[in-house]
Amino acid sequence: MELLARIRNSTAPVLIVDAPAGYGKSTLLRQWAATEPRPVEWIQLAESHNDPAALLESILGALNAVEDVEPTLSAGPLDDRTFLDGVALPRLTRLLRSRARPMVAVLDGAESLSSPDAWKVVSALLEAASPETFVVLAGRARPPLPLGRWVTRRRLLWLRRDDLLLSPFEAAALLDAAGVPHRPEVLEPLVEHCAGWAAGLATAAAVVAGTPDAAAAALDFSGASGPMCQYLRANIVDPLPSSVRRFMTASSVLGVLTGDRCDAVLAVTGSGIRLAELSRSNVLLEAVGHQPDHFRYLPLLTDLLRHDLAVLEPQQESALHRRASRSYAEEGAIDEAVKHARAAGDAALAAELVWPRVAQQRTPGERPLDRWLDTFTTPELQASPRLALASAWRALESGRPLEHWLSVAARTSTTDSPDVTGTSVRGGLSLFRAVFAQHGADRMADDADRAIELSGDDTWRCMACHVAGVARLLLGDPAGARRGLREGEQLSRLLDVPSVEAQCVAYQAVMAIEDEQWASAEALSNRAAFLIERFRLPDEVSMMTAFAAVAVVSARRGERQEAEHAVRRVRQLLARTPSAFAPWMQIDTRILLVRAQLLLGDGEAARLLLTEADAALRRTALATPAVEGKLRHVRRMAEHLPLTTPGGPTGLTAAELRVLRLLPTHLSFREIGDLVFLSRNTVKTQAIATYRKLGVNSRAEAVSAARTRGLLGE
Repeated sequence: MELLARIRNSTAPVLIVDAPAGYGKSTLLRQWAATEPRPVEWIQLAESHNDPAALLESILGALNAVEDVEPTLSAGPLDDRTFLDGVALPRLTRLLRSRARPMVAVLDGAESLSSPDAWKVVSALLEAASPETFVVLAGRARPPLPLGRWVTRRRLLWLRRDDLLLSPFEAAALLDAAGVPHRPEVLEPLVEHCAGWAAGLATAAAVVAGTPDAAAAALDFSGASGPMCQYLRANIVDPLPSSVRRFMTASSVLGVLTGDRCDAVLAVTGSGIRLAELSRSNVLLEAVGHQPDHFRYLPLLTDLLRHDLAVLEPQQESALHRRASRSYAEEGAIDEAVKHARAAGDAALAAELVWPRVAQQRTPGERPLDRWLDTFTTPELQASPRLALASAWRALESGRPLEHWLSVAARTSTTDSPDVTGTSVRGGLSLFRAVFAQHGADRMADDADRAIELSGDDTWRCMACHVAGVARLLLGDPAGARRGLREGEQLSRLLDVPSVEAQCVAYQAVMAIEDEQWASAEALSNRAAFLIERFRLPDEVSMMTAFAAVAVVSARRGERQEAEHAVRRVRQLLARTPSAFAPWMQIDTRILLVRAQLLLGDGEAARLLLTEADAALRRTALATPAVEGKLRHVRRMAEHLPLTTPGGPTGLTAAELRVLRLLPTHLSFREIGDLVFLSRNTVKTQAIATYRKLGVNSRAEAVSAARTRGLLGE
C-alpha cells in the first residue's frame, strides 16, 4: 500500500497523522506497526492526559518498556509551569537524546488534549525525536504545533485527510470484499457519495451487502438514516458546541462554502474564520480544488445536516435558500441561483432569474435555458407568464411550435408593470408579435420598437433590436436597419448572447450582399459562421440566414464544396421550420439561396427556390416594395441563366473567377496571362470555359452576364 511505503521510506523522526473520524488512521498505523522491526509502544491519549504529570508518566512508561528510565525523571511539581518548562522538559529531551535502543512511540487520540501544558510536553517529545526514538502523533484535528517549520526542516512526515482518502479503485475493492455486488449501478453511487471516506464506505457495505435490491439500496444510502446517521451524530456532530452545529446546519444549504457567501446567506459575520477553524477540526469539511477559502461538507454529512434543517426549521430552510439564490445571482452563478430558488419553492424568484437570460450562453454547446426550464413542471411553467414566454423562446430557437406558450403568457399576464429587470411581459409579447409579423412590416417595426421601449439591457432587448433592424430593411430603410442590427450585435456580445449576435451579423452580411459589397459580405458571413461554430449553434433554425449568406459568398469565390454544404444545411433547417415562423427570415433565406444556386450554375434549383419564396411571400403581409424588388432582381438573374441541373454546367472554379474579374479590363489574354503568371493559351482556355458555363459566346456577353448574376460589380 502506498501510504505504508511512504512511512517506511521516510527518514524524518516524526510522523503526524491528522484526519477526521473514520479515515482509518489507527488502522493504517497498526498495519505499519505490525511490520515495524523496532519495538512499538502505544499510548492511547485520554482526557486525563491533559494533566502534564499524567502525560509525562505515560511517555516515560512507554520509554521504560524498551530501555530502563531513571524513576526520578518524573519527580517534582509538574503542575508548576516554571518547573515544567525549566526542569522536567529539558530532562525529557536529554533522556531521548541519550537512548541507545531504537523504538517507536505512538500517541493516538491527540484530539483529547486541550491543555497548553500537555501540548508543551508533546512538543518537547517531538522536538527531541530521532531515528532511534521515532515518534508518531495521530488525531482527528490538526495539532497546535509548528508543523510547517518541522516540514521545512525535514523532521516531519505529515499525512492528512487527502492522503487517507480511498481511491475509486480501493473503494470498489473494499465494497467488493464486503460482499457488495460488483456492478456499476451499485458501486458507482456509493463510491461517489462516500467520497473516499473509509468509515462511510464500510457502513455502506454493511447496509447494502445483504439487501435483495442492491442497486436501489445504493441509491437510497444516505447520511441521514440508519447506521450512518448514528455514526455521524456520535463522532462528528454531537460533540460540537451548539453554536457550531447551528452554523453547519444552516450553511449546509450551500454547495461550496466561502466566508462571504455564508455571511450573506446566514446573516452573520466572521464565517471565513469559522470555516478555517472547522477545516482544521474533526468536521468532514474539505477544501475545494486549490482555493484555500472554498470548502464543502462531505456528501454524507450534508445529507444529515440538510435533513435536520428540513425537519427542525423548515421555515428557516426556505429563507436560507432564498438568500442563497440572491447571493449566487449577485456572483453571476445563475445555475446555482435558480436551483436555490426552486429549493425555496419560489417560482417567482426563479422566473425573475431566468427571464433576462433566456439566450445567454457563455460555454460552447450549452443551453442553460433548457436546464433551467427543465426544473419546472408544466403547470408551473403555465402559471407564470414570464416562464411561459421563456418556454416560447426555447421553442423559437429550436423551430418548434410556440403559439401555445404565447397564448398562455397572454392569458396569465394581468399587468404591464415592468419587473426588476426592466422588461415587461407585454414587451415580450410585443417581440414575439414582431417575430411572427402577421400584420405586415409596418406593424412588425412598431411591435419591435415597443419591445425595445419596454426592455432593459437584456436578452429581450438584443432580439428586439435585431427584429427592429430587419423590419427597417423590409421597409426600405437601410440606415435604420444598420442601426438596429449593430445595436443588437453590440448588446448581444456584451451580454453573452451569441445566437442573437450571429443573427445580427448575418443580416448585415445580407445587406452587404444586396449592395454587392463583397469584401464586407465575406467578413460578416465569416464572423457569423465563426459564432455558429464557436458556440455550436448549427441546429438552431434561426441560423438559416447565416448559412445562406455563407453559401452565397462561398459560391462567388468559387468554393463549390463549401457553398453546397451551406446550401444543404439551410435546406435541413428550412425543412424543420414551421411555416408561420419568422416569415421574413424564410423569405430572405430563400432569396439568398437563389443567388447561391445561380452562382453554382444550377438554374433549376434557383427557379424552384424562387417559386418557394413567392409562395412564402403570398402567405404573409410582407410584400413591401423592398422585398418585391429583391425578388425581381434575383428573378432577372435567373432568367439569364439557362435551365440547368446539378448534372449540367458546373460552377466557376477559382481560376476561372480570377480570369473573369479581369475580363472587363482592356487587357488582352496575353496581358492577363502576364499579370496572373499564366500562358496566353491557359487564359484563353479558362475564358472559353467561363463563356460556356455562363451560356454566352463572347467576352462582352460574359461580362454582362457576370454582372447580372452578381459575379462582378457594376
